[in-house]
Amino acid sequence: VRDRMGFILPYLPEDADYPMIFKFDVSTQPVMMYNISGDIDPLELDQIADDIAERLQRVGGVAASYAMSGTMTEIQVILDPVKLQGTGITSDQVQQILQAQNINFPLGNVESGRKVYIVRTIGEYTNLEEIRKTIVGSNNGVPVLLSQVADVREQASEITSISRTNGVQSIWGIAQKRTDANSVNVGTALAKELENIK
Repeated sequence: VRDRMGFILPYLPEDADYPMIFKFDVSTQPVMMYNISGDIDPLELDQIADDIAERLQRVGGVAASYAMSGTMTEIQVILDPVKLQGTGITSDQVQQILQAQNINFPLGNVESGRKVYIVRTIGEYTNLEEIRKTIVGSNNGVPVLLSQVADVREQASEITSISRTNGVQSIWGIAQKRTDANSVNVGTALAKELENIK
């Protein structure tokens, strides 16, 4: 096929991309697509979609389940310059401490008999309260928490895409089966789990 494609290349328009040839594999296609919609806060809808995708991931035969949301969340730390000045802590110090605290760091491997364990420190923040309780310095020997010098909040970042179903904001979800799983059985199990979620 590639050789024959070579014969038609001179006849394609100048700005045409080189034709792509690939083997189509049905097993890589979603076994189910579903839609979650609601007239609620985009972050709340996004969280619901993630929770549903996580539950569907646990269904037998499912290789991957995820929600395709255009809403991304970001954590905003809004420093209060007056409060910072009163503590003697700079904004650069706060930034460095937050970056240093929010990291997972590999420590190496530990061998035990025929098993090898990967060891790492877990330091990533998992919720807003952990961020707020981060010690960003001290004032006369008293620890200063981030919440004492800044407002920390979660909000939607710039929306990159919008999906609506019947005029209501929505998020599409996809579930893919494992290659060795039966499509009908996995689809039936997913539909049953979605009914349970309702």
